[in-house]
Amino acid sequence: MGQKPTAGYSIDIKKVKIKGKIVTIYVNEKVPGREEMVDDIITYPIAQIKFNHLPSEVNILNYDSGDKFPCLI
Repeated sequence: MGQKPTAGYSIDIKKVKIKGKIVTIYVNEKVPGREEMVDDIITYPIAQIKFNHLPSEVNILNYDSGDKFPCLI
């Protein structure tokens, strides 16, 4: 999701699928509405998952659209 210009953004983890050493994480982004009052501050929304073993591949997809997000591990 990266840097955002205001508060009001978040990431919700909806589903995690594990197939062998490949992990696919499905997320939804929350974006503030046009009329929503938010703080005027730069934010960096994140979500974290703890793995017992480091997977060989991690995919992060938008739960609704299937669009792929960048992943930092």
